[in-house]
Amino acid sequence: MKPITYALAVLLSLSSAALADVVTLKNGDRATGALVTVKGGNLELKSDLGALTIPLDQVTSFSATKPAVVMVKQQLPSRASLSSIPRATGG
Repeated sequence: MKPITYALAVLLSLSSAALADVVTLKNGDRATGALVTVKGGNLELKSDLGALTIPLDQVTSFSATKPAVVMVKQQLPSRASLSSIPRATGG
């Protein structure tokens, strides 16, 4: 029974990692966790390392696995899937 229990634990840990939100930084690093908010020029991510605050100018892309609530001043909140579109690098 121990090999089955071990295999189940491994599968559960892999499935939770596969469902994590992903932030890719300009230097190629990737951070995974749960996207908390994007506001004030920063992206906040709750990860295994704790709460991370990442300046948006250091982010190449991000994606969220769950629908997000988007709030714009003086408008009703909207719920949608959320992902970034890579910025064009100008020349």
